[in-house]
Amino acid sequence: AKAEEKFSIVRESSAALDGKIPEGSYWKYSQIWSSTNSWVSFLASYTLYLKDENLPNIQQVSDLLGMSSNPNQLHLDLEEYLIGLCHLCNELSRVAVNSVTSQDYGRPVRIAEFLNSLNTGFRLLNLKNDNLRKRFDSIKYDLKKVEEVVYDLSIRGLVNKEEEGETVSKQEAVSKEEAGDVKD
Repeated sequence: AKAEEKFSIVRESSAALDGKIPEGSYWKYSQIWSSTNSWVSFLASYTLYLKDENLPNIQQVSDLLGMSSNPNQLHLDLEEYLIGLCHLCNELSRVAVNSVTSQDYGRPVRIAEFLNSLNTGFRLLNLKNDNLRKRFDSIKYDLKKVEEVVYDLSIRGLVNKEEEGETVSKQEAVSKEEAGDVKD
């Protein structure tokens, strides 16, 4: 709740910026704040993720940022939201490593499951060679990093076997899907 209060500054800034955009000129200027929106989307997604460890949807993130859903006003574009989710994956891979040093051995398993589902969702998209595609590629490396942490924990016997088994079986299914994609 305390972290969500900090977004009041973002909501005020968004409202002020929206008031300065000439009517009908949103797309003319949208590239100016696109990168900032992606990073603020990441911060909002991370805040919401930490609250209940679920993927926040674009509407929840927009609401926290105080952005409209009207495409002619300042809003969170889908691509900005997705890039923010890629940043979220980068941060969660670091959280997984740091949580082990804090002796929270269950968190890396939960993060691995979350990143695995996000990776699967992103693979369903038909991404071209653009900024979003490059960010998506980083999710694979983040997932691999977290899987290595979970593997190390399982080797040392620090992870509950039931949690580990669920994660490993999901990872094996994804690996088999990827192998099938390569054959095509």
